[in-house]
Amino acid sequence: MMLWEILKPVDKKGKEFFDKVVESVKDNPRILWYPSARNDYRDILELSEISKDVLENLGISDNITDGSQILERIRRKYNCGCKRLTIAYDYDIKKEELPNLFIHTDYDKEGVTLKEGTVFDDGRTRVNIKKLCKLKIKKNVDIRYHVDEEYANPEFAYKEPVIYLLDVELESNVLGKMSKPLIYFMFENINFLMEVLLKNRINVYYLVRVKDGCGSLGGANVSMTVIFPFLSILNTKYLITDYHTYFNADEWEREYEWEREYGSLIMEIAKEYNVDPNQAWCSYTLKKLNQRCIIWSGRRVSVFRVNIKREKFKIKEFVKEIIEPFSREYPQCVLK
Repeated sequence: MMLWEILKPVDKKGKEFFDKVVESVKDNPRILWYPSARNDYRDILELSEISKDVLENLGISDNITDGSQILERIRRKYNCGCKRLTIAYDYDIKKEELPNLFIHTDYDKEGVTLKEGTVFDDGRTRVNIKKLCKLKIKKNVDIRYHVDEEYANPEFAYKEPVIYLLDVELESNVLGKMSKPLIYFMFENINFLMEVLLKNRINVYYLVRVKDGCGSLGGANVSMTVIFPFLSILNTKYLITDYHTYFNADEWEREYEWEREYGSLIMEIAKEYNVDPNQAWCSYTLKKLNQRCIIWSGRRVSVFRVNIKREKFKIKEFVKEIIEPFSREYPQCVLK
C-alpha cells in the first residue's frame, strides 16, 4: 500500500502542496524513516544531492558524483581539513537510490517544533520549514493511535494523531540549499511501526536509528533495535545506526528479564499484524560501508547495506548474529 492511500490534507489549502508531493514521488517512494527525530533534520543533509549551483561554484560538472573529488575541491576553496562529505557522496549512493520522501516520528509534543520559519541555526547550517500542511488519516483506514506507558510517557503525547507534511529547506554554508518533503508523525515509534508500517505493508528504504531512547537519551523506554527483525518485511536497503543496545544472546534465558520481554514484544508485533515470524525473521547480512568515523548527535554512527538472504533463523540466533555485535562496540561509541 502507498502512504497516500491512508492520508489526506485536512483542508483545500494544503491539497495543492500534498498533490505536488504525491506526483513527485509517484508510485516509487523511497522512504527514509527516522524514529525519535525531535528537531534533527540531518538525514536530509546526509542523503540529498548537492545542487548544481554549488558544484559549478566549485568548478565541478554536475555529472561528477565522485565524493572524493568534490571533497578535495571544498578543502581547497575553504582551506579546511574536512575529512568527509555526506553519506550519499562518501559511499556513492546513486541519485535513483536516494530518499525521495522523509518520515520522522516522535511522540513528545513539547520536543518537536512544527511551525513555518527557522527551527535550527548553528551558524553553519540552517533548517527552515518553508511550508506546513496538516494531514489526517482517511476515514476508511483503521489506524489505532496509542501511546503505551511501557514504551513512553503518555502525558507528553497528543491525545489524537497529529501529522504534518513539511517542505523542509536546509542551507549549509558549504553544501548550499536542499529542499525535501517530509511527513512528521507525532506518534510513539512502536505504535507507528505496528499501526502504520506493518499493518499497511509500507516499505522503508532507509532506517535511521540514532539516539532513539532506552537510555540513549532519545526519550523512549524501548530501543528501536526492535525494528531490526522486520527489515525484510519493510524491504529496507540501508541502515544508519549508532551502537546503543543492551543484548547478550548467551544470557537470553538467564539474567535479563527485559531481554525475554524484548523477544515477547517482537512475537506480539508479529502475531498482532499477521506477520509470519518465518518471513519476518529472514536472515540478512549487514555490509558496513563507512571506514571513517561519522559523528551524529554525539554518537559514532555506521552505515550498512542490508542484503536480505531469505534464509530463516530463530530470534535468539538473530540477536546473537545481528544485534549483539552492536552491544560489544557500544562502550567505545559514546563521546564524552
